[in-house]
Amino acid sequence: MKYIGSKNICLLIHETLKLLDKRPMEAGARTSYIVYKMLIKSELFEEFEMAELCCVAMLRDIGAYKTDKIDNLMLPGFEKQMPHAIYGYLFMKHLFPVPAYGKILLYHHMDFEQMKGVSYEFEFLSDYIHFADDMNMHLLTEPDSFDYHTMEDQCGVKYDERTYRLFEEAEEEFGILEQLKGTAWKEELLRLMDYIIFRNDEKKQYLQMLMYCIGFKREDSVIDTVAAICIAQEIGRQMKLDEENLTILYYGTMLHNIGMLGLAEQESDITYPPDEKSIKLIRQHIKIEEELLRPRFADQQIVDVAVRHHERPDGSGYPYGLKAAEMTINDMILQTADLAAACMSRSAGHQPGNKQQICEMLQKESAEGRLHQETVTVFLEHYDEIVKRVQTESHTILATYRRLQSQFEKASLKIRQLHK
Repeated sequence: MKYIGSKNICLLIHETLKLLDKRPMEAGARTSYIVYKMLIKSELFEEFEMAELCCVAMLRDIGAYKTDKIDNLMLPGFEKQMPHAIYGYLFMKHLFPVPAYGKILLYHHMDFEQMKGVSYEFEFLSDYIHFADDMNMHLLTEPDSFDYHTMEDQCGVKYDERTYRLFEEAEEEFGILEQLKGTAWKEELLRLMDYIIFRNDEKKQYLQMLMYCIGFKREDSVIDTVAAICIAQEIGRQMKLDEENLTILYYGTMLHNIGMLGLAEQESDITYPPDEKSIKLIRQHIKIEEELLRPRFADQQIVDVAVRHHERPDGSGYPYGLKAAEMTINDMILQTADLAAACMSRSAGHQPGNKQQICEMLQKESAEGRLHQETVTVFLEHYDEIVKRVQTESHTILATYRRLQSQFEKASLKIRQLHK
């Protein structure tokens, strides 16, 4: 995939999650650096393997965005780690390009003694992350008094002794703890990311996973995005767009609401038609989105499509007041698809419009120059088949969420019973 490189996909996921709360990702980067130096010292891995494993280490607490109060998660001594470990495991199992990595997240808070009898390919990495996570917490809470040698006393119970010895060797060679006091370690991690190599199908899955992250704030937002993708793609096909433009439209639509993650919870609802408050939010979430996406995509057309979905052909839109002549057909297809999806939406307590209401609204917007006339005409002519496809795709998405949630609840119950 020429549109975005493997390194930039990893960085984009990291930066997107920081919109929700930067602390787990910042702590994850520090943990990942410790793990990286241990992997080097083990002499068992190539650079590209270490890069991918370190990306997983950065995401070790991804489940916390759904299950925990981050304030509690970041406190020293916080004991209830299993819910987010379970959710992170299931999130990766169902949505990650490499489902096998999910068990790393499932077990990364488990003590060595608890892991007896458990065997899987990446169990060493769970222990490395557990050890590095605890060390990082000590470094952050006891910056002047912490002596890592005190962790040796917990070998055989909390950590595998081999993990401790490996860190000891890595610390002696690389001075990890001293490095973490500065900022040069961040540049090392960035250079490591240059070695990441994802296949094109993996890149697509990672970007789809990023879309699912919108659901950490509100699950309905994922359904709305899926609806907009279905509508935009069908309009594009009916208008005989070539594969190149359909692909650009697909990814632009997939990412067009990612900036909503940067809004406070109470500010995430935008009304249609937009009132004064919603207009301010539109401007804010698009600014967040543009700052996030521009540096990462080699093909800026994808970013243009994503950030122009509130522009309008007559120049009345946001954030730049562009007119039809300044935009592509992809931009204007998404404008129609986004508004149509919003009219169909059940999110945020909205009542979805019926066919007549939706058609009348789109016709009015088109007649007054606020939507591209041909895209609206195509949508209305194929309304029933497009809506049927939206319903089918939305059902599939909901089924994934429900299966994930059901498994999470069952696993959480089993864990609680085991630890009574």
